[in-house]
Amino acid sequence: VTEILDTIHFGAILVDDIADRSELRKGRVAVHHIYGSTETINRAYLVIFKTLVKCQKESPRLVPFVLEALTEIHQGQDDSLVWRRDGFVLPEDRETALGAYQSCASLKTGALFRLVGQLLTGSHDMDELMTDYGWYCQLQNDCKNVFSKDVIAGKGTLAEDLLNGEYTYPIMLVCMLPRRFEPRFLRKKVHSKKEVSDAVNALQCNEVRDACLRELASVSARNERFAALWGREETMAI
Repeated sequence: VTEILDTIHFGAILVDDIADRSELRKGRVAVHHIYGSTETINRAYLVIFKTLVKCQKESPRLVPFVLEALTEIHQGQDDSLVWRRDGFVLPEDRETALGAYQSCASLKTGALFRLVGQLLTGSHDMDELMTDYGWYCQLQNDCKNVFSKDVIAGKGTLAEDLLNGEYTYPIMLVCMLPRRFEPRFLRKKVHSKKEVSDAVNALQCNEVRDACLRELASVSARNERFAALWGREETMAI
């Protein structure tokens, strides 16, 4: 089970760093800057396929769960990339817009967490719990990308998601604030220093920060005990 999860997570990170044009991964040079994007992508999928073959031989009953998770992860990533390319048409209703982002995150991130429960129980019985916990972790990462000095230092840039045209929870919030942010910024490839500065200032405004903290508090309350069992000891010093 651990090997399956580690392999899928490892492969997803390698490809995600290429899609995000990341310079660093946890303070170290991203793999594709060492071996090139072509070799990195091929190696990522090679290790995933090797693990699938091994799973088919040793635990064939788990294969459908793994294939379902891989499909959902890539569907979520595809949705995210399409938003990045074409832009996300924001619904007038705030909750609908945030719900659309959460649904995307449930595929891209939540699928791997659901897979943990599926591999352990051989069923979908833990899906609801693991989906909510996956959202808790995704929300933490989204907020740290904007507000955490430690994460910013580890990635080598402030608000990497913003510069990559990626939609995240804080970015969705700021797009819906009047006269705060122009969503087409996310589709531009080159930005002036003033555009970047204005966008970052909008992201770090009190309205967005307070809304993020409220959602974090709500999700944390539901997941606090499970997070302790999981062993996730990250702090949210934002």
